[in-house]
Amino acid sequence: ITVDLQGPSLISQVRLTPRTDGVNTGLGFPVDFTVQVSADNTTWTTVADKRDHPRPGASAQTFPFAPTTARYVKITGTKLSADQFGDYYMQLGEIGVS
Repeated sequence: ITVDLQGPSLISQVRLTPRTDGVNTGLGFPVDFTVQVSADNTTWTTVADKRDHPRPGASAQTFPFAPTTARYVKITGTKLSADQFGDYYMQLGEIGVS
């Protein structure tokens, strides 16, 4: 998932809100993932590298990093959880950047 902030912005955290629909809350949240930032959508810098992240509840998961100026933010799921049918997917309810 790549987000275009529409111009250079000073940012220092990404908030990932899981899906929040009853018994499915937290399903599809990536187990392993990276958060990267870029000024030009070509050269990327990893600002968070998470492994074995537990299935969250309904609350946003916040990932802070050193303040940096970027226009683009990319979340890449590198290990996804399977649903009851064995299908893998990544689902987020919202992405916040500040």
